[in-house]
Amino acid sequence: MLDTFPTWKVVHEIVIPYAGSYVELAALLAVGALSAVAVVVPPAKRQTARKLVQLTSIIVFFFFISSCLGVFGLIRNPIYGLTLIGRENVSCLHYMGISLAIICLSLVVGPFFCGWICPTGTLQEAVCGLFKRTRNRKKRPALSLTGILLLTMVFLIWIQLLYSQKIFFVEDSNIYWTAALLVLLVAVWGGGKVADRRLRVLRKFSFMLVVAITSIGLSTSSPVHFVFSNENDPASVLSTVIIILAALLVSRAWCRYLCPWGWLMGKIATVSSRKIEVDESLCIRCGQCSTVCGTEAIEEGNHQLTACIHCCRCVDVCPTRAVTLLDKWKPAVCSTRAVTLADKWKPAGGKNS
Repeated sequence: MLDTFPTWKVVHEIVIPYAGSYVELAALLAVGALSAVAVVVPPAKRQTARKLVQLTSIIVFFFFISSCLGVFGLIRNPIYGLTLIGRENVSCLHYMGISLAIICLSLVVGPFFCGWICPTGTLQEAVCGLFKRTRNRKKRPALSLTGILLLTMVFLIWIQLLYSQKIFFVEDSNIYWTAALLVLLVAVWGGGKVADRRLRVLRKFSFMLVVAITSIGLSTSSPVHFVFSNENDPASVLSTVIIILAALLVSRAWCRYLCPWGWLMGKIATVSSRKIEVDESLCIRCGQCSTVCGTEAIEEGNHQLTACIHCCRCVDVCPTRAVTLLDKWKPAVCSTRAVTLADKWKPAGGKNS
């Protein structure tokens, strides 16, 4: 049964190859185009555009383009690509291109990838949207012990079926992350919001673990890897299913606690030129921002940059415009300097000649 999963790609060849190689330039063009939408779309149409970008990303990377947007692959591939510099530069571009493009763009426009393009995040968000009735007023899914037990049962049965047919491989170690996610759900169920905040630090450990595994020459497949690679990978399917269902219990649970790429994007958010900021003098503590935030990065005017996915929902619902999207690299300083220099040429009386 577990060996009968279908492959997904409609196009089985490289789309827009570079110099006849297996480097798929279409992936870089797609990321660039989708990123541009996040920047230029008018605020009034931002959320509609974001949904269209998410859908387009799913269609393009699931069914047409072969380049991987897996949350482990985005870390693993550039590390391997570094070993090819000076020896196989075209192959190096293949392994490093997507990750470097996302990092460079994020430094300019913020961690938009997580909230606009990432298929893993989109799948979690979609399931929350389909089952809104499971969430309370603050859009936090009902974290029930029954739900956790059901997820755990699905996981254990699937594992039993999987490993009765094959010997365990290191490449299947995404299952360890899946098991860890189930344990974390239990911890959040018992510890509430305090546990939720403290457990977010595990994303850093997850990132370091992927780097360590890759650095010693091993490999680990991402959740959703089976779609990107067009491979029969029941372990990756299992991880994807558990991550999606976990989002019914805690909104974007994977993004909050274990996503290694999300941790890196969070760090980049702190130095990005484009940030979401809160003006305390305008905030009326209405709670609308925390109501719509899928990762609870913003609550009653308190904004945690490292947890922000730049979906901009909080910006769009704020009634007093206390929450705003600011671009630190805009020439505001230059404009001020220009006015200052102009003032020096004014006559002593202060009137223009």
